[in-house]
Amino acid sequence: SGMPAAKTVTVGITKEPMRPAVLEALRAEPLVAAVAASWPAAITGPAAAIAETGGAKTTIAYRFVSPEYFGVVDMPVVRGRAFRTEERANNLGIAIVSQTAAQALWPNADAVGRTVRLDADPPFASTSVTVVGVVGDVAGFRLAPFQKAVVYLPGSSAEPRTALVARVHGDAERARQAIVTR
Repeated sequence: SGMPAAKTVTVGITKEPMRPAVLEALRAEPLVAAVAASWPAAITGPAAAIAETGGAKTTIAYRFVSPEYFGVVDMPVVRGRAFRTEERANNLGIAIVSQTAAQALWPNADAVGRTVRLDADPPFASTSVTVVGVVGDVAGFRLAPFQKAVVYLPGSSAEPRTALVARVHGDAERARQAIVTR
């Protein structure tokens, strides 16, 4: 599957004080089925980190997402679990990895329950996280091949700089117009 562009609308927030109002408007819009958050924005592609597993180091993409994200962009959980509703802080020490990331980091093992250390540029502090789930790869990254390998960390739509992704009913263009006019 992957991200069905026609069924999702990405909303970037340029003025952070507007965030609560934008979230409220999205949740009130009948054409919007669900709202999730992502950093970096889904359209810009993930950020990169150095992932270390048992001494081996590899570059991997990472993204902060709210618990609703996988449902909104239609990415199936294939092993383990998704983030729970209350798991919205990035200091929980947990992560979800894509199938390609699981394969790259633990070629002959189940990724669920494994620990990976991530080192990235600020604002991200280096941290060790335990994998709680594996999700299908998002098709449609036409960039560097490693970007299919993504480590997802829990985030929140209240978090500054996150982009909002809305899953919409029916025509995405109509929903986009309705959202913009709100």
